[in-house]
Formats: sequence, C-alpha cells, structure tokens
Amino acid sequence: MNYRHTIFYVLLSGVMLMGGACSSRQTERRPVDPRVRALLLQAEQALQRYDFAQALALADSAARYDPDEPAIYFLQGRLYAEMAQFDRAEAAYQEVLQRDPNFRGIWHNLANLKARQHRFREAIALYQKELQRYPGAPTWQAMARAYRELGVVDSAAYAYRQALQLDSTYVPAYIGMTQLLDDEGRFAEALTYAQRAQALDPENPETNYLLGELLMKNGRFAEALPYLQRVVAAWPWHASAHYSLGQALLRVGRREEGEAALQRYEQLRELNAQVQMMEEAVRTTPDNPYAFAALGAALRRSGRYEEALRAYTIALFLSPDNPEILNNLAALYFVQGDTLAAMQTYRRALQADSTFIDAWLNLGVLHALRGERAAAAYAWRQVLRYDPQHEAARRYLARLRP
Repeated sequence: MNYRHTIFYVLLSGVMLMGGACSSRQTERRPVDPRVRALLLQAEQALQRYDFAQALALADSAARYDPDEPAIYFLQGRLYAEMAQFDRAEAAYQEVLQRDPNFRGIWHNLANLKARQHRFREAIALYQKELQRYPGAPTWQAMARAYRELGVVDSAAYAYRQALQLDSTYVPAYIGMTQLLDDEGRFAEALTYAQRAQALDPENPETNYLLGELLMKNGRFAEALPYLQRVVAAWPWHASAHYSLGQALLRVGRREEGEAALQRYEQLRELNAQVQMMEEAVRTTPDNPYAFAALGAALRRSGRYEEALRAYTIALFLSPDNPEILNNLAALYFVQGDTLAAMQTYRRALQADSTFIDAWLNLGVLHALRGERAAAAYAWRQVLRYDPQHEAARRYLARLRP
C-alpha cells in the first residue's frame, strides 16, 4: 500500500478557538471579548473558503481589541500552518504559549508543524505535552503516525490502541492501525480493522480503498470490486485505486475493463509523480509563490480541483495580484464550470497587467462560449494590439466574422 494521500492535520474546532474546556491543569480563563469572538468566527469562515488574507486581517482587527487573547494567535498559527508557512505559524503559537501554556490544542498543533517538517521526534515530545493536559484520541492517533514514520512499530500500535480505547468510533485510528498491520504483512488482522473503519465511515474513499486492498491481499477479489469502484468514482485521480481495480477485474475474468483501469493507472501515475514532486517543493520552499502555483497546476491536471484551489490561493497570498497565477486560477474555475468566477479572475489579472496576452485570449474564449461576440472580439483585438502576429487570436477573430 504505497500510495499516500497528503492530508493536513489542523484543529478546526470552534471550541478550541475560544480556549476550550478547562482541565485540572488549566487555570480559569477570563471571558473572551464579544467583539473578538465575533471577529474570530468571521476569520474562521474566511479560512474555510481559503480567503487567507481576509482571515488574517480579521485576526489583526481582533488583536486591536484584546492583544492578550491567546485564541487570536492560535488562529493565526493555524492560518500560517494551512499555508505551509511554518516559521510564521510557530511564532504565532509561541505567542499563545506566552499567554496560556495550557491552551487547548496548542501543543498538538505545534507537534503537527514538526511532523509536517519530518521532525518526528520533536513532534512526539510535543504530542506528549498535549496528552498530559488533554488526553484525546486525535492526539494519540497523531503521535502513532509519527512513531510509524520513525518505524517504531510497537509504540505506534500502542498509541493507536490508546486512541481507540478513548474513542472506539475514531476512524483515523482504525485507518492507521490498518496501515500499520498491512506494512507488517499481517493482512488478516489488518482486514479486521479495515472492515471496522469502513463500517463506521462507509462514504469515505480512504476506508473503501483500504478495505478493497485488504480483501485483495486476502484473495477475495470479487468482494474487493465494489469498494475499489467507489474509490475511483470519488477520487478519479487516485492512481493506486485504478491499479488495484484493474487487477481485481482481471482476476474475476473482466479483462477489457481491467485493462482499461490499468491504462488509466499508467496515465495517472505520471501526474501523481508531478504532484508529489511539487508537494516536496512547497515543503522545502514555503515562501515561493511559484512553487504553490506549480503545485496548483499539477493538482488541476490530476483532477484534484479543491486542493488546486487551495494551492493557488496560497500562491496569491504570497504574491498578491500576480497575473500569471490569476490566469491559472481562472483556468481552474473554467474547468470546474464556474465561468463567472473565471471571467472575474481573468479581469483581475488584466487589472494587474493590462498587457497580459494569455488573460485577454482566455477571456475572449469565455465571452465567445457565452455568445458574447462583441466582447470576445474586443478581447482578441487586445491580444493583437500587443502581438499583431498572434496566431490563435487571428484565427478566433476570423471565425467570428459572418
């Protein structure tokens, strides 16, 4: 089971935003200023739609009302972490610790930062600090994942079991235990955990993928088929699922369908390799907007549109009103069928650079598709204004003529 889907682990609970419940280790917190609370809730909403600049502006406004409120800096840390700005995220989390070292989620989120930078031993020490204050299944599971990355199997298994002891319905711990046992070649045991995970979350593509894989490894190919089919329907970019589906189809005698699935796997394998390469680039150069833009382009080509949108949004946060990035974002909106957002974004690119030929060309195409012939002609004439020999613009204009 070599395929690894990148997931960013952040705590998004509104309870944590406001400081969380108290434990015996936590001193009583003073009430949050209602104006701060309202601004943080607006910032949370902005975060959910990837409007990072707006979210940070709202957090800054909240700090003007109460600069000592740790929830403000906790939110800032989460925002920067979401954008892979690890140094800024850690600085914000340190502001939380200065104000309240027992703030719920702070040690967990600091540990997540270390884990995302592959500093797993540091992450484990920080997860332990969180567990001393707030023992919970998510933190045990996250620590188990760090142990697994280090190859410390017994400690990882213990941590997963602790998570399930605290919450017997916690799906990520079942997923982790399935993967751990699978890595050890203990397929029958892994299948039991995979079945439990899928039963708890039957619509989750990851639980269906794990169950399909384990059924195959236990020789139950026909049973694996519906689970793998669900995965490729929900995640059509998932190369390994197409491979496993192809193998299962071949095993049950459905050769033509199996070969088609394997052909799709070969197409996706190269695209996913490009995504993984760009993910590593943004991890090592988190301040480079073009690395995020390239990641967005790779994700768009793979059909992973929501992740692509996030990558482009981060790129624009790092380089506001960059016409090239806006042009690529508009193309994403277009393939998603949101022509209005695409047109607005092309116009933003042209406000930043009125000579940007690609944006004029693409804007003209959108107008033409909407039947707006005059607007399309105007856009393509702007292309020819800056490049009189532009072949595509000349061809498009010729098609418009009666």
